Amino acid sequence: MRIPTLMFASLLLAIGCASASGPSEVPLNEPFEMAPGDAVEADGLTVRFEAVTQDSRCPIDAVCVWQGDATVVLSLTTAADPAASRELHTGVDPREARFASYSVTLVSVAPAPRSTVKIAPEDYRATLQVTR
Repeated sequence: MRIPTLMFASLLLAIGCASASGPSEVPLNEPFEMAPGDAVEADGLTVRFEAVTQDSRCPIDAVCVWQGDATVVLSLTTAADPAASRELHTGVDPREARFASYSVTLVSVAPAPRSTVKIAPEDYRATLQVTR
């Protein structure tokens, strides 16, 4: 019985160490996908995807007069600049945020809404791109 307990403790330690490593690195000028709560670093800029705070996009199984809009909240920071919150949108401006010498663009939000299904907050994915 000692070996399974030791293996379980080792697994928990490995998971804890993996999550403490910090944000993953993404390249400049290339789109990348994030889930709520994720943080990435692009050339010194840390981007954290906080949440989708509103989603009125037209469901893919409906006909709409307007495409709708989803609002993505990001936290941006550098070593020299304190964190700042920015809201980006899919259907209205701003779709891009300037911070320090960087520009962060919201490329898309997934999944596409359906009229019969509510999207759980943790199921959202934002595709972003950082440029300088």
